[in-house]
Order: sequence, then structure tokens, then C-alpha cells
Amino acid sequence: MENVLMLSSNKYGLVKQAFIISEQDNAIIPNFQRLMIMKNPPTEVQKILTSYHMVMITKPFELPVHLNNIAQK
Repeated sequence: MENVLMLSSNKYGLVKQAFIISEQDNAIIPNFQRLMIMKNPPTEVQKILTSYHMVMITKPFELPVHLNNIAQK
């Protein structure tokens, strides 16, 4: 028997979503990041202006600040 996961706004929408735009990302360019945001709007969007694709490596002290700000909302 196959279990099919049915996503709805009632199920999927229960978890708040956040997106942190990495402005210097060359792997997933900022315009594509914005398109992903438009296609699946999160609850919160923040930017890290001088970060690259691996934000946790390029901005290891700034990323937790943004994550904490998101968690506090």
C-alpha cells in the first residue's frame, strides 16, 4: 500500500518558512533566489549582502544573528 503525502495550506502552512538571500551567490544567483521566493513565499526574507553560496562558511558570525532574529518573530 502506498502512502501519499497530501500537502495543503493547512498542513504545509503550519510551519513558518524563512529565506536568507545570499547576495554574492554565484551558484544560485540572487535573481533566481528571488524567483524561488516568488514561487513559494516564505514568512520571512532576510539578506546577507556580502555572503556567498555557503553562508555558514562565508559569514559564520552573521548567519546566526539572522537565524535568531527569524526565530524570535
